Amino acid sequence: MRNAAALIIVISLALAMAGVLVVAAQERRSHPVSAQTANDETARQLAAQKLKLLEQYLAAPHIRRIERHPDPKPRAALQEARSALAEARRLVAEGDATRAEAALDRGLKILSAASAVIARGAAARSATQERAQYEASHHRIRSFLDSLRSATGHRTDAGDQTAALSRVNALLGNAAEFAAAGRYLDANKLLAEAYQITVTVVAAVRHGETTVSRLRFDTPMDEFEYERRRNLSYEMLISIMLREKKERGSGLLSFADHEVAASRALRATADALAHNGDAPTAIRTLEEATRHLVKVLRAGGLPVSE
Repeated sequence: MRNAAALIIVISLALAMAGVLVVAAQERRSHPVSAQTANDETARQLAAQKLKLLEQYLAAPHIRRIERHPDPKPRAALQEARSALAEARRLVAEGDATRAEAALDRGLKILSAASAVIARGAAARSATQERAQYEASHHRIRSFLDSLRSATGHRTDAGDQTAALSRVNALLGNAAEFAAAGRYLDANKLLAEAYQITVTVVAAVRHGETTVSRLRFDTPMDEFEYERRRNLSYEMLISIMLREKKERGSGLLSFADHEVAASRALRATADALAHNGDAPTAIRTLEEATRHLVKVLRAGGLPVSE
């Protein structure tokens, strides 16, 4: 989207500069002896500048977004701009710089309009995606908190876990305020932090690190569903972590891809076992899958428990 906006600005500046050169040519008409020569030179300069500019932007990587755009209008406009470029090249070769300049003006304006459409569409898609991410993340966090309260029988100590969950609730409240104002990008940043805290608390609870009571489930399938949700949450946490740790380089990314793939394969096996009624084996398989994810999180600096 930034490239498209920059393109619009540069094209506008180019057209404005064309106006400056034209004014300069008009001023030179007050000197009859050199007027025609000056006008011809101005036209050649304008044509050369605009020809180079249009060539550069039609060869730019972000033009591919217009080629792939689902709306046929920007694609048709791109083709028109290319046709204008071809026409301008022919006219320059024929020595008709004035008509070449007019063709290039047309191509630049067409390309500017097409880029503006792409920029507006990208902004709209980005806002839609941020809102969808907010709703999905908010639902996952609330679901996890509900499961946590249910599994622990609402019994927690007054220490770290209480403070952590209070922080989560505060983050959820602030994120909701941002969302109500349409600031979904800011809201999602808060939810990412809330999600990380929630998953860490769940890991601690599962191993009895900060609670008096251990998790308890009415049926093996209840425990299976909990373990599956925990596995999916760790995977989501990895995605959040990797977005925040791009500076760690490709080594962590490659390691994460390998471990996440292994976890997904084991999760699929666990799903099949649970479907066939073998919940205990399915639970153990899910626990093994989650250990793969834990290795990635620890490598990224998140001290979660298995």
